[in-house]
Amino acid sequence: MNDLYPVFIIVAILALQYYLATRGNPYLGFIAPFLFLGWILWRYTTNDIDNIVTCIIIVPIGWLILYAEWKSGRKYLEEKTEKELAKMKMHDIN
Repeated sequence: MNDLYPVFIIVAILALQYYLATRGNPYLGFIAPFLFLGWILWRYTTNDIDNIVTCIIIVPIGWLILYAEWKSGRKYLEEKTEKELAKMKMHDIN
């Protein structure tokens, strides 16, 4: 079970990132990357990660993945808003 907790934390951070990205404020997308950074640094200080080079490699890769998740959430929000506006315009025309 000890080996699975990082997987659960990563999934939770990705879910949080997507959820925050689909909210109205785009700046909420900064929360998850800093949580991720804090978690990686915590794992390094508790010797779960042995090498600082590993941290230096993991953090940018994680941030790129979180950025892609943020972009996906923002795109979803934009499409949802456009659909709602289209529905409103159709009801105004009729």
